[in-house]
Amino acid sequence: MSLMTSTVAKMTDTSGSKPNLSDPQRLPVPTWDGGRRSYATWKKEFNHWMMKCGQNKDEQLQRLRNALPKGSWPTDQVKTYRTIDSAWNILDTEFADRRKLMDELLSEINNLKPVKRNSKSFTHFATTVS
Repeated sequence: MSLMTSTVAKMTDTSGSKPNLSDPQRLPVPTWDGGRRSYATWKKEFNHWMMKCGQNKDEQLQRLRNALPKGSWPTDQVKTYRTIDSAWNILDTEFADRRKLMDELLSEINNLKPVKRNSKSFTHFATTVS
């Protein structure tokens, strides 16, 4: 939730004002970095804004296409789909798989540099693991 709040705050800071929900062109659609770790939070935030602003399924699909990372595998896959539900299905299959997320996180933990005997190194290690 705090990630969602900070993202919205950044969007309003960069625009200089609060989001204008009556103007669909200025709808604050969060972009996704393409990472498995951020997928669930991004999807929740994206759907929140789509429902809050009353976007229909065609508008949601168009905004989803624009929110995906440029030139990435998910972007290429979603381009071919005609409905938002089929787009979410393919994204969920690849990025919402808990086992794949755990494998990725464990791989990162296993490849961490050894912890040195100073507080900065230990803090970095503890933050990464948590």
